[in-house]
Amino acid sequence: MENLIITGNVFECIDLSNNLIMEIPILPNLSRLQTIIINNNKLSFIEKDFGLHCKKLENLILTNNQISSVSSLENLATCKTLKRLSLVDNIIS
Repeated sequence: MENLIITGNVFECIDLSNNLIMEIPILPNLSRLQTIIINNNKLSFIEKDFGLHCKKLENLILTNNQISSVSSLENLATCKTLKRLSLVDNIIS
């Protein structure tokens, strides 16, 4: 995910499904990005302030990952424009 800067900030949607991603790091400045799809990975944690550079992020799809607690989602608070969050097939207690 650290190589997202090479996208040139031209995409509104990025699909990172099936990549064995374990955490969402702080993203580069992707001001056009509205949707991130990270299905079928090993995601269990979201870095603090990860959404500060995605000012238009509305959709975050985290289906079928390893998110197991609500506290691991607290860092989503930096995503002020987030409207939709999918946590289907995660074991959240």
